[in-house]
Amino acid sequence: MVHLLRIPLDIGILWVVLFILLSPDQILLMQSIF
Repeated sequence: MVHLLRIPLDIGILWVVLFILLSPDQILLMQSIF
């Protein structure tokens, strides 16, 4: 079960990194949300 949970988390982190690299504006949005 732990491995099944780790895979989606890793994919989510990769997507977040890609969004930040593609558009710097995403950083401001993430900061405003968190």
